[in-house]
Amino acid sequence: MRRGPPGKIAILVPSFNGGCLLWETVMSAARAGLLPESYEILVSDNASTDGSAAGLPEQDTQGAPIHVRRNPGNLGRVANWNCALAMAEEMRFSHAFFLMAGDVLAGRALVDLKDRMVRRGALLGIASCKIADEGLRPIRMARRIRWRGDPDAGMTVERFLAQSLAQGAMLFAPLGANLYRIDAGVRLRFDPADETHTDHLATALFARESNAPIVYLDHPL
Repeated sequence: MRRGPPGKIAILVPSFNGGCLLWETVMSAARAGLLPESYEILVSDNASTDGSAAGLPEQDTQGAPIHVRRNPGNLGRVANWNCALAMAEEMRFSHAFFLMAGDVLAGRALVDLKDRMVRRGALLGIASCKIADEGLRPIRMARRIRWRGDPDAGMTVERFLAQSLAQGAMLFAPLGANLYRIDAGVRLRFDPADETHTDHLATALFARESNAPIVYLDHPL
């Protein structure tokens, strides 16, 4: 498997029997208007039996590469997240973003978030997201933080954690609205033994170890 060029975002799509939703998810980056040179799609297939991953083309409708790797067996949902991350690390992508089967990108905010991370030297960028029904009709906006001051400025990990604790809620999820820089020596991994909270904990530990600013973008992914 070839390496992803530096600076590209790896859109990680862990999948098991995704059916038609997998196709819609994989093709949503092109429909959202992301430049084809800004991303590649990495599908980690957890030994699906419906042929959904096997039926994906080698490129999306804009020509961005689609890479599919099939696990030898169903490793479980969270272990498959780690497989997708390992795939992106092996290919030497700089940034990674999770897009679960059934989720879609709605615009170019992902690239804007990455640009903000690069400017601030951040290893973690978070954004708001829209919760929609199966017909993609908006239900609500998931806005996780009230940012004070310069919206382009990064926030220290300590201040972000303090704000989280003050609100009585961890602000590191949903997973699909976080962008991670994965080429800077800080390893992101999830715990398959704690499926309920591992997205929060792994992201918080990643942020603490990075000791770099956290940036926020109030445009939904």
